[in-house]
Amino acid sequence: MVTIDYISGKRQGQIRCDKAILEMIRNHFSIVNPDKAFCRDPMKKRFLPDRKSAITPTGLFYFGMYYEIRKFLIEQQITDITFTESFKKRLKCGVESEFQNNLKFDERYFQKESVEKALKLGCGVFLIATGGGKSFCQALLVDNYRKNIHNGCLHKTLIIVPGLSLVEQLQKDFQDYGVSFTYSGWTGENPLQETDVVICNAQNLLSKFDSNPWIVDVDLLIVDECHGTNDSANLTKLLQKIKTPNRYGFTGTLPVPLLDKCKVLGTFGPVFYEKKSKELRDEGFLSDVEIIRLCLKHPKIIKMNYKNELDYLYHNSERNDMVLKLLSKMTSNTLVMVNHHSQMDQVFDRVKGLSRFQVYKVTGDTPVDERERIRSIMEQNNDVIVVAMSSIFSTGINIKNLHNIFFIALGKSFIRTVQSIGRGLRLHQEKNKLRIYDVYDNMRYSHAHAEERKKIYEQQEIQIIEKEILI
Repeated sequence: MVTIDYISGKRQGQIRCDKAILEMIRNHFSIVNPDKAFCRDPMKKRFLPDRKSAITPTGLFYFGMYYEIRKFLIEQQITDITFTESFKKRLKCGVESEFQNNLKFDERYFQKESVEKALKLGCGVFLIATGGGKSFCQALLVDNYRKNIHNGCLHKTLIIVPGLSLVEQLQKDFQDYGVSFTYSGWTGENPLQETDVVICNAQNLLSKFDSNPWIVDVDLLIVDECHGTNDSANLTKLLQKIKTPNRYGFTGTLPVPLLDKCKVLGTFGPVFYEKKSKELRDEGFLSDVEIIRLCLKHPKIIKMNYKNELDYLYHNSERNDMVLKLLSKMTSNTLVMVNHHSQMDQVFDRVKGLSRFQVYKVTGDTPVDERERIRSIMEQNNDVIVVAMSSIFSTGINIKNLHNIFFIALGKSFIRTVQSIGRGLRLHQEKNKLRIYDVYDNMRYSHAHAEERKKIYEQQEIQIIEKEILI
């Protein structure tokens, strides 16, 4: 028999069962311990476990993982599962009500379906591809909760977004939607206000959490781009301190590594609704897209380690001149994604000399209001080139009037690649197709990373065109 309990003091679930069954469960939700695999100290290595598990040796787990654990037990034909009263009480959340849309715009069918499921379940993950209108879903979700909890007087909703620019963007979205609730942005520069909804960037929340105890008692928690919670152990711990069971994560891409995925699902609950990019494209909600893979063929291949290869490619005049030549032929608007400042300097110094274009760059040092100004310029004009750090522009930035994206050294991250593609998928009256130019080299690491990205494109069912260029 397996008993699943809820430990309120830790805000975690706990599995109680035979030791052998517990080890089987832990092993299923585990990976080979990379710390041990790469540890060179024999003494330290002896004491490191062979595997890392999302479930502790005592059976503790992040509560939202219950759904995955129960699914695994049933697959193993273990059906003698009991739940304590404490667990049943914690599981009860959500609202039973008829969906309403009091916003200025009509909802898409999948937005209605996802919000209806969210209201009924009370927690979980909206897995809706970039461009599917996640901010509109958030507005619908908050509005429906407010009309069905505490007689329409929901005390406080906290929405956490990954960056400062998204605090401002979400407020503008809510204004456009004509929401009935009050809202405010809470950042390092903007003080906390007494509004129905508080929108906060993750970094500010981490720094202000201890001095604002009301956060623990919010009624509704929403985390935008929730796949990023696996990147910050501190943020995950903070979210565990928030009491409300009414919590939702929004993302277009779940992490691929098992433990990272378990952390996201454990924090928020199961994926209860999924809408893929291919479906949105086929149904006309997103722009069509094609990938042009451009392999730059170097006449002499030199064996190097990863860092030296990057330095060589970033400072290779023939390569940078070829990128410049390609960019000079673009029409409409183009976003160039780079990963490092050294490459940014090389590319931007060349591109800013193209007289036909307005050229801008966006880095971590670019103020939020300047980023918004650049985004607005691109929306309202053509022949604009923006060279941006992928860490800044790969997530959450909405640009409808974007026709071309250049990846000139993006790496192999699944989430960053998919999120970067999403920057240009939104519909625009002058755009019939988004074109992504994936520029890579016949060098060891550049080619290997490009092949990993190709697998992602194929998984996303995007048309691929292959070309080679001698430099």
